[in-house]
Amino acid sequence: MKQVKYPLLFLITIILNTNSIAQILELDTTFDPGVGFNSYVKTCAIQANGKILVGGAALPYVGYQHQGLARFNADGSFDSTFSSSLSFTDASYNYVACLVIQPDQKIIVGGTFLKVEGISKSCIVRLNSNGTIDTTFNTGLGANGTVSDAALQLDGKLVIGGNFTTYDGISRNRIARINSNGTIDTTFNPGNGFQNNPTFIYAVAIQPDNKILVGGTFHIFNGDTINNLIRLNSNGSLDTTFNQGGSGITGTGANVAVRKIVLNENDKIYIVGRFNELNDSIYTNKNITRLNLDGSLDTTFSNSGGTDNDVFDMALQPNGKIVIVGEFNNYYAIDTINFYQYPIAREKIARLNNDGSLDLTFDPVYGPNNLIRTIALQDDEKIIIGGSFLSYSGITRNRIARLVMVDNTGLNSNKIERAIQIFPNPASDKITILSTKRFNNQLVMNFYDLTGRLGLSVNLNGFEADTKQTVDLSTLPKGIYIVEVNTMTSLTIEKLIKN
Repeated sequence: MKQVKYPLLFLITIILNTNSIAQILELDTTFDPGVGFNSYVKTCAIQANGKILVGGAALPYVGYQHQGLARFNADGSFDSTFSSSLSFTDASYNYVACLVIQPDQKIIVGGTFLKVEGISKSCIVRLNSNGTIDTTFNTGLGANGTVSDAALQLDGKLVIGGNFTTYDGISRNRIARINSNGTIDTTFNPGNGFQNNPTFIYAVAIQPDNKILVGGTFHIFNGDTINNLIRLNSNGSLDTTFNQGGSGITGTGANVAVRKIVLNENDKIYIVGRFNELNDSIYTNKNITRLNLDGSLDTTFSNSGGTDNDVFDMALQPNGKIVIVGEFNNYYAIDTINFYQYPIAREKIARLNNDGSLDLTFDPVYGPNNLIRTIALQDDEKIIIGGSFLSYSGITRNRIARLVMVDNTGLNSNKIERAIQIFPNPASDKITILSTKRFNNQLVMNFYDLTGRLGLSVNLNGFEADTKQTVDLSTLPKGIYIVEVNTMTSLTIEKLIKN
């Protein structure tokens, strides 16, 4: 491990965050979906009455014949009042990709399906709040390919994106706007649209001025070269004032894509997905960044390294913090003075502060055993997640779960401890290191004082699960220290007081 002297400001930031670590993100066992789903969950949404809509692949919720879409009560029980005959059938590969709840609580459903309840509804349908088909929403022939995202304008019109090339028989290359009655809005004309193949629109967001942000995997729009993120005027033409002269969102490796776009109340634009470049410059957070309204990089959002794998979804909390979910295992923090980057374990879910730095008070501990595809926030700050996981922190949850922040006091019956624990704290001449996991590699333990000076470095042998090792602190002067334990795959940071 590279031994570095932390700059004082960087160290104080860690101290302040570490001092406030008093909660962990834990499975909410009061939300019990039973044996859950047979296949992955792709999207979820919360209705005004607190009930939870869940959409995904066309395998049914276990014990019921619902396909692609189901609704849960607040306690996680299956809501059988939600149109029990609802099914998405007659296609070789069916799934629900997006859900939009209108102000009148009607539900827009997009995905890849041909029929709903035996009625022809190609890739888009609107349901009443109880799950029955809204017959006033007439989509005609519908979309001829997947509708992966949709966004509602204030006037009730709906912008949809995906990999379709027509809507109701009219050419619309991967993006279209629909009137509130389901018919195509011909005043929105994107021309040739997104032309390169393969092209997939994953994300659509509407600005207050009705300009439309579009993200996905693409390189050409209506003859203009632009990569993976653009903004359209309300008539469907390219907005050339956005990211003027830039090449867009790019990156290294395969599957570069923008998967989600979120605007905050200050007109800042968050984008997540798989990328690490903006306008050919490798200086954005990996897989998440924030832009100004003109498409330029928001330099007040920390370039702290980002995630080690894809971010699929995100949500903004009322306090401005950002919760991200995906396929990642670590979030990389970076000391920009010493150019030292290190991973902090965050299994598939993490929270960032408003400035883009990792929120160390939001600790998912072990997290889920597979990727999270979707997230929704309840009014009580509990978090709904869906994806491909089968458990959370070792507790069975088939593809759907609810999380809650709890005090890290050890009083919860289903509490999962941190992998590396240090005690006692405050300490005198010795501390004990307890590992609840097995580590085959040698661990490195560093003690930094408040000036950033390395006061002690100790090599620890690998751990078997639930074993302890003792560290001698007799040569360490009294004071406050930041202790980092490097497992070679992640970093544990704790504040220690030496008496």
